[in-house]
Amino acid sequence: MDYRICFLRVEDHIFQIHFFHLLRDESSAFHDMLHIPSGGCSPQGFSRDEPITLTGDLLDELRAFHALAYTSLDQLASPLKTADLPRMLNAGLFAHKYSLISFRDFALRTIQQIGATFTLNSFPANIMHDLLRLTWLCGPDRYNAQGTDEFIIRSFVRSGWISDLNANPSAKNLAQKIASAAEFDYRPLIGDIYHVYLLQITNKKGPKHTPGPIPFPDSEMFDLHRSRLLAGYWSLTQCWARFAEAAPPLPSTNTCQRPSHHQTRCAEAWVSQWEWAATQPEVMAIQSLDIIPKLFAFHAALARASDTCSSSFVKTAVAEYICASKESLADHFLGPLPLV
Repeated sequence: MDYRICFLRVEDHIFQIHFFHLLRDESSAFHDMLHIPSGGCSPQGFSRDEPITLTGDLLDELRAFHALAYTSLDQLASPLKTADLPRMLNAGLFAHKYSLISFRDFALRTIQQIGATFTLNSFPANIMHDLLRLTWLCGPDRYNAQGTDEFIIRSFVRSGWISDLNANPSAKNLAQKIASAAEFDYRPLIGDIYHVYLLQITNKKGPKHTPGPIPFPDSEMFDLHRSRLLAGYWSLTQCWARFAEAAPPLPSTNTCQRPSHHQTRCAEAWVSQWEWAATQPEVMAIQSLDIIPKLFAFHAALARASDTCSSSFVKTAVAEYICASKESLADHFLGPLPLV
């Protein structure tokens, strides 16, 4: 273990940190910085008079990384607090920039544990924005993969911002959240934000309002957001109408002994089940714009009506469609993604 001291300067502050913290990861950018050059010249970082100057870094990030590097085992074992999150976030951002992967992953894991214990909607917008930035910096293979710390942290931000927008459905709040989600290519969150805001302003007309002009309450609404909300309003209304009117083809199962039996009995029964579920009171009570709860209510009604032939199809294909609809809400406001 290398116990030599390295000196790092950010702004007018100098930090002392042991080499073994900076060189723990083979990927660390400090391996090149601390390499002793040929020709007898001394490298920077070995004395307070010649520190390594880190340009473009924030003092809070280096301070947080330094604190993490020297955190005791007792401190690591102590219960997590919400106050730990900004420090871990800053440490993670610094560690990622200099490829200190073990520190970055520890910070991500700790943030994920904090998010699992506390709600994140109490944190200011800049903290939530930087949480998305840190997960985005780790690459799509990690932030798009379910079960990773990055994916879970993004889901915490997603639920926190939905709660915050429900409590404060202003045009300014909408614009700030859309800008952050778009910057880090978080398309499902964009869909959620527009959808929550649309429900908030249309609910002012009552849960059973008839289609008509959207009562935009805020004169500060940007034209871009206004046009997207109008597109989503129309698309969601049409989406439910198309879904309720056309039952998908029911595949044949082993319970059907003859193809003719499937076509004449099972398929006809399936269409009737679909139509019955779409007209149940608990389904019709939910407005078409609130598409996800409406689909879940429809799915529950359809499951009650399904028979031996259709039950497995209801549990798989229809359930998968509902989950896909939740993740593709942005399509209603932004249009579908282009085919690659």
